[in-house]
Amino acid sequence: MDKYFQDKVCVVTGAASGMGLQMVRDLLAARAVVFMADVNAENLARVWKELGSDNAHAVVTDVTKDERVRALVERAAGHNGRLDFLFNNAGVGATMPWETLTLDFWRTVMDINLWGVIYGLHYAVPFMRKQGGGHIVNTCSVGGLLNIPYQAVYCGSKAAVAAIGECLRFELADENIHVTTVYPGNVATAIFAGTGAMPEDAVPVEEASRIILEAVSRKESEVIFPEGSRLWAKAVRAVPEFREKTMLEMARERRENYRTKGRYF
Repeated sequence: MDKYFQDKVCVVTGAASGMGLQMVRDLLAARAVVFMADVNAENLARVWKELGSDNAHAVVTDVTKDERVRALVERAAGHNGRLDFLFNNAGVGATMPWETLTLDFWRTVMDINLWGVIYGLHYAVPFMRKQGGGHIVNTCSVGGLLNIPYQAVYCGSKAAVAAIGECLRFELADENIHVTTVYPGNVATAIFAGTGAMPEDAVPVEEASRIILEAVSRKESEVIFPEGSRLWAKAVRAVPEFREKTMLEMARERRENYRTKGRYF
């Protein structure tokens, strides 16, 4: 895997924490050039300093602003005339009862999870076409494959990302531009901050990054992990009776958890 990323120019959004930061670390270890983007200027400056690598370039970027994403992509592509990888990783979680969802919150989630990806694609694809190839990696979610109760806004945003990635995968295939869509289950990141607990099945970011980058190096079109989530998603999608039973049980369990614990698990 290491040689695959050596000297390649990579853009990683959501790079100051969680999976994004771990992917940055692993890409730098593989001797890639990484433009690490995040909206949190303070965190970004801190982790960039901690990394202490000449191959790391910190770019404060709000992915909900198309002009900021354009500037990020242009800066990376101008580094040595290439843009080899775009990791559209920035995102926010959202699991809550329907009645608590405001229109402003809908807009916030869609702006980050969906429009952040669209802007990245809009500005990166032309560079990749001009140079004769590239690789796009969109961080989606198991929620982009399944319609999970209490995650209407989240699943809606991620399902759109999944559909866009699949469309582009075929559309760009003959131009040597690869598209990988990543469908994580629970990963131990700050996305669970404020819930009061971490899901028992959450995998460490180190494992998540390893799985993703190994799959990217093999040019896989989709990555679903951990294994338990992959098997569960396969069963839910393949067996209608299992889907009905599972999702109804999940909705009832989450409703009771919100009533008794104030969180969904």
